[in-house]
Amino acid sequence: MAKIFGSSDRNFFGGLGTSASAQTAELSEQAVNAYPPQIVQVFMNGCVGERGSEFEPLCACAIEQIQNEYTLEEFLVIALEMDAEKEMPEEFTPVLSKIFAACAAYYPVEGEQAIR
Repeated sequence: MAKIFGSSDRNFFGGLGTSASAQTAELSEQAVNAYPPQIVQVFMNGCVGERGSEFEPLCACAIEQIQNEYTLEEFLVIALEMDAEKEMPEEFTPVLSKIFAACAAYYPVEGEQAIR
């Protein structure tokens, strides 16, 4: 089984925090856990990266699960913290690991490009 997630993936959010302030204005117009398409796309770009299209289903599953777990506001706070600290917030790491492990059961990927 491929290693799914680890702290070495610092660009995981693809610079999402830098666009977070522009998205904050949309918070009142969005459903609690429905992220704007731009946020989802930035996450997908950071998640898939150069790993290849075989990771798209896994990453799509992950962002769907993240939306079920975190409001947009909570997610943007995490993304801003990650951009500022250049590492995954400690409290988010086990949740994200669990999400990716669950998604990997449905969308297994293998090889060196696995999400670490």
